[in-house]
Amino acid sequence: MFLKRKAPAIAACLVAAILAIAFGIAPHGFYRDANLLLGNKAYWFPFLDTDTVLSAVRCLRQDVDAYVFNPCDPQLRVFTYSPLWMAMTVMPVTEAWVPWVGLSWVVLFLGSLFLLPAARGREAQVIMIASTASSASVYAMERGNNDLVIFALVSLAAVLTIRRLALRRVGYGLVLLAGLLKYYPLGAMAIALREKPRRFLVITAVSIAVTALAALATWSDLVRVLRSIPIGQFYTDMFGSKSVGLTMVELFGAPRWVDPLVRLSLSLAALALGLRIGLGQRLHADLARLTPRERSFLLVGALMCCSCYFSAQNIGYRAINLILVMPALTALIAVTSRPIYRWITGAALALLWTGAWRMVWEDGLMASTGQFDALRYVALFVRDLLWWAVIPALLGAVVALLRDAPLPGRAFTLLRRATSGR
Repeated sequence: MFLKRKAPAIAACLVAAILAIAFGIAPHGFYRDANLLLGNKAYWFPFLDTDTVLSAVRCLRQDVDAYVFNPCDPQLRVFTYSPLWMAMTVMPVTEAWVPWVGLSWVVLFLGSLFLLPAARGREAQVIMIASTASSASVYAMERGNNDLVIFALVSLAAVLTIRRLALRRVGYGLVLLAGLLKYYPLGAMAIALREKPRRFLVITAVSIAVTALAALATWSDLVRVLRSIPIGQFYTDMFGSKSVGLTMVELFGAPRWVDPLVRLSLSLAALALGLRIGLGQRLHADLARLTPRERSFLLVGALMCCSCYFSAQNIGYRAINLILVMPALTALIAVTSRPIYRWITGAALALLWTGAWRMVWEDGLMASTGQFDALRYVALFVRDLLWWAVIPALLGAVVALLRDAPLPGRAFTLLRRATSGR
């Protein structure tokens, strides 16, 4: 019974084990080929992004300013994560730490997958296995990116914040820690809106105070980090609300002002659609049929996905946040007969496997036809279309899940009355 309920997590563990064995057998042959099958072009050594953090630590310990120039990094990448990571400079970090720290982050991620709500039925099980063992998961694990740590923190928070008050406080602390380490998870602190108004205000005040203290303590480095956050070009694997406008500027030669205008227009349209979906009775009634655990993971996952999508451009591995919403989406397929849930789940699954199908598209179809640029642009258009289909649905889920909470419930009631003309 345990194996059946935890099959998605076990599947991800098996994929990680296969890749580890592949690296041990042939790090530049079998390992790279195994990654390619899952849509990931592996670097010549695993945990490259783990070394993004650890290389900066090594340089700073040698009085080299890694925020300006980082010769300790194999790709000379300056440090662009939260300065709080540099608390590790008190440790005797060396290059030998990279595989062990990277492996520990992978273990944290794999362990957090065991916290996911159990799938409802065989179809849901298959979808969940395909989600946890997706190309986005492999990408994140192979790079050893600290988003693995963030995923583990918010997953545990999703479990704790539906328990008694003492555990909920720990859960909010974990989300706050995730936000301080990577910024965009701060948006997930909206889960505290489920609390009574007075308690929510206390949580908010404490969170703001802690965030302000962390910002003040690292201010000079924080300013430099925020200025150095990379902005990718439209044809890379980076996704976000900026992608469409950037495509129009770089591909079609549109004026620079088109980028923010398109981004704002699409974002407002997504928000309006999300509000309409969330304030309707159908989704609200369907979500009521889910378990508290399924609803909690849906709320945390939707907030994480929307926060990263609207706040910045994101490298492909950050799509792992979609895994958090998959138990609820597959449960909605099981308990209702509405085709829309199947479509949204399919779109989310396609996004988790973007690396794989883009690689097949580019290395297969494009190579056989010779239409490299045109087909690459079509693939990117499909990817962005999928995201703009999923995001309003996730916004709608957030609204529907919070509309009965004390504080947002009052605001949503007024908004619903205003839009209905009553």
